[in-house]
Amino acid sequence: MERLLKEVDSQLQSVESSVPVLKMIIVEVDVPVVMLDAFGEDSRGAAVASWGAVIPRIGVGETQEAAYPAARVLAALRVLLGVDSDLPTTWKRAT
Repeated sequence: MERLLKEVDSQLQSVESSVPVLKMIIVEVDVPVVMLDAFGEDSRGAAVASWGAVIPRIGVGETQEAAYPAARVLAALRVLLGVDSDLPTTWKRAT
């Protein structure tokens, strides 16, 4: 993960701004991406403090037709902005 973030930072131009900047990487591939959390468990994305988030377009257990990347982007934003700071990004509301 660290190498990916460093590579993205090296490709982006430096931003001189007085406001915070969050970066979002959506991994765009045709197969599910397996991301592991700090405990080695499958994760639906990673929110990185003071940086942004890395989110697969198709998560583990999803098909290309039934992928929900927008929900993962919103979940990551909620964590990064402190709205759901006590909840992991893999948490889902009961339906």
